[in-house]
Amino acid sequence: MLAFFAGDFAVAAPQEEEALSIAREVGDRRLMAYPGLNLGLVRISQGNFEAARSLLVESLSLFKELEDASGEALALYCLGLAAYR
Repeated sequence: MLAFFAGDFAVAAPQEEEALSIAREVGDRRLMAYPGLNLGLVRISQGNFEAARSLLVESLSLFKELEDASGEALALYCLGLAAYR
């Protein structure tokens, strides 16, 4: 996650993919939401908007299920960013 916040998306992408994979394996929906959001932003930076959209829609759904309003807002903002780009 540190690489993500530092803007080093080449390093961040595999880290976020691994975090998302582990969260899915253990079935922790809260742990799945943020790596999906972060990976969606990485995909936006890479110009892969369809992959970004898929990840962000999944994160939005998880945030709604968890009743996490700030997470929902972040996911919606990122979806808007992907659509804009």
